[in-house]
Amino acid sequence: MALCSVLGCKSDRERKFPDLSFHSFPTDHNLLMLWVESTGRTNWTPKKSTKICSKHFHKNMVIKKNKLTS
Repeated sequence: MALCSVLGCKSDRERKFPDLSFHSFPTDHNLLMLWVESTGRTNWTPKKSTKICSKHFHKNMVIKKNKLTS
């Protein structure tokens, strides 16, 4: 089950929201640091399986289901 890693977000894959998708953290270090900061967590490193749900991105950033623009 995927859970969104943003503090306070209750999104998970078990709930059926047709427009909700989950995105893996980027491998680019600078972009990764921006994403980590956006989670609201401190002294935290995401695991390979950690996700952020599409609620935290502008709709124009998602170019195809589960794919994001830079």
